[in-house]
Amino acid sequence: MSDTWLNGIGLVFNMIGAALIFFFGVPRYPTRERAGTSAILMEQEDPVERKRVERAYRVSQLGVSLLFAGFSVQLAALLTD
Repeated sequence: MSDTWLNGIGLVFNMIGAALIFFFGVPRYPTRERAGTSAILMEQEDPVERKRVERAYRVSQLGVSLLFAGFSVQLAALLTD
């Protein structure tokens, strides 16, 4: 595979990863543990909100992984010159 194709693939991974992070946010560890709890009443959990936070966390982790993969592919393209 040529260097141009590797750069292009890396750029696509980076663009998708950046879009996922833009829409779903950067993963935050403390908020994931308290997902679904009410700010006023702490004994109760909202299962719908918990699922929404878990999904956003997984998608944002995928975004970070795609960014890392994209940069790795672009670095590989640079090193194979």
